[in-house]
Amino acid sequence: MMKVYSIFSSVNGEVGPLGIGSPCTFIRFAGCSAGCLWCDTKYAEDPSSGKDMSADDVLREVISRPSKNITITGGEPLEQARSLCVLLGLLATQKYNVTVETNGLHDFDAKDYGNIHWVVDIKPRLPVSKSRIINMHLRTTDFIKIVVGSYQEFLGMLYTKMQLQFAGVAARFAFSPEYGRVTPNTLLKWIMESKEGDIYLNFQAHKELNLSEPD
Repeated sequence: MMKVYSIFSSVNGEVGPLGIGSPCTFIRFAGCSAGCLWCDTKYAEDPSSGKDMSADDVLREVISRPSKNITITGGEPLEQARSLCVLLGLLATQKYNVTVETNGLHDFDAKDYGNIHWVVDIKPRLPVSKSRIINMHLRTTDFIKIVVGSYQEFLGMLYTKMQLQFAGVAARFAFSPEYGRVTPNTLLKWIMESKEGDIYLNFQAHKELNLSEPD
């Protein structure tokens, strides 16, 4: 059994292998212990906010929806790692294209999960374990998403990006403005001034589109 906050159809609002605006079924796991003050899904932070579902229950709900693209998010999916593995196995049997979004605070090895895409967050105000990121063995189809709330954070995370790339991390890097502190236009200016030609600009398109999660 797993704690699931919601399952709903929408479009991907942030960077990922499928691209912003791609149709998708979202599976939102309940429960996250990171406690980020800037989290925009605090309603799913408490594990008790979710309902108990088996992997078969989730699969039946997913099959009833039109998209073959799945984004598993949270909360934090890897805080229910065993249930996540079972669910990913079932989704693989149905040939779904799956992306898992995780906060970067939990150990995993992408090689153990087959053809699953990953979007891993790095947040400057939480401890960044470079060795943990390196040992994830992320691929060029995966993304590391870095949320910055100031120019100082941008410069610090730019250095972290360079260190990870030097260590052989193959994932693509996307920088995202912290909502309410930095605008996408400002972040784009910093990216252009850095002269780093491999940084993706990420912003929350679902907020620009005023999309809300169904109750």
